[in-house]
Amino acid sequence: PGTGFLLSASYYPQGFSASVNFHRTDNMDFRSDRGETGNNLMLNFLPPLSKQHTYRLITLYPFATQLLGEVGLQAELTYTFPKNSLLGGDYGTTVNINYSRVHNLDTTQKHTITIFKDTLSGAEVVYDDVFTYDSPFFSIGKRLYFQDINIEITKKWSSKFKSIFSLINIIYDKDIMENSGAPLYGKVKATALVADLTYMISRTNAIRFDLEHMWSSQDSSLRVPDNSNGNWAMALAEFTIAPSWYFSVWDEYNYGNDDPARQIHYVSGSIAYVHNSTRFSFGFGRQRGGILCVGGVCREVPASNGFNLSITSTF
Repeated sequence: PGTGFLLSASYYPQGFSASVNFHRTDNMDFRSDRGETGNNLMLNFLPPLSKQHTYRLITLYPFATQLLGEVGLQAELTYTFPKNSLLGGDYGTTVNINYSRVHNLDTTQKHTITIFKDTLSGAEVVYDDVFTYDSPFFSIGKRLYFQDINIEITKKWSSKFKSIFSLINIIYDKDIMENSGAPLYGKVKATALVADLTYMISRTNAIRFDLEHMWSSQDSSLRVPDNSNGNWAMALAEFTIAPSWYFSVWDEYNYGNDDPARQIHYVSGSIAYVHNSTRFSFGFGRQRGGILCVGGVCREVPASNGFNLSITSTF
């Protein structure tokens, strides 16, 4: 048996918004075949209680909804400083603050043994031996799965130039998220700083720069070699010809990896064309491996080097 509880509240006066979400799920993994695991044959969707980041480096440590049970809280505040104010300037300034925290369930293990007496011999025989658990509904476990505190400032400086600055701090239990609880990595503590800058060259042409840096550490003394640990830096340049063409080139570099042989430049480039609701994309480069999440549903993506073609359409 499973239980689920979701509470959501929001408030949206002019220039300001606030929202709070709380949920608790216990054994809500529902599939068309009970023996399947991972992302196979899933029937229900459990929404994640965390901001869905799109900036590249911080997606190394995305939150994945824990299907067997979790309890979490998310709160978000957004305020726009009006035009012609001290902090708003000529075009206004928007500040967004988001906080998420997810824990395990508080459980107490139960051991149930069912015994019956053999009518012929009179001996007692164990019929069933089951381990289950009790979980108080509004009690929170001690293990922190994930925490995300981030602030984003969006500012338009002129009719041609705008910026987005983000500061993101997360705590990510890598053993839970990626290794079914096996003590291989411990918790990852990461802080990312992002500068997203866009300059309009003309009414149809724009150039965008995405500069990112992430400081990362693990609290486990055990170090299993991988390509993602340590500090990262990234730079991206994108040229747009509205409304259809996009040209991008970028480099991700894990210069702080524990293993010098794994300090790799992931250089890539891509060309995209959009026509109505269809998008064509062609790219070449080195793809870092890791966890890819969409809406809290995650899968592991292997590292690769080569060409890629993508066609996406909505109809």
